[in-house]
Amino acid sequence: MQSIKELLNKIKWDKSLDPKDFTIIYDDKGVKKEVAYSDIKQIEGRFMLLDGVEIPIYRVVEIREKGKTIFKR
Repeated sequence: MQSIKELLNKIKWDKSLDPKDFTIIYDDKGVKKEVAYSDIKQIEGRFMLLDGVEIPIYRVVEIREKGKTIFKR
């Protein structure tokens, strides 16, 4: 089973995948929030960086491709 970080990196580097097709759902202190994968500026260490906001990767609870869940914690 792939880790979340491995899956996020695969989406970024696998030429057969279009990052625009993916949505990341994460838990922000009990509130589930969605972000388009294309809004992620960088994946560094244990964080996703979005316009000055660091989101810990462990908070990712779901990844969807074209609306279909491909990962769920």
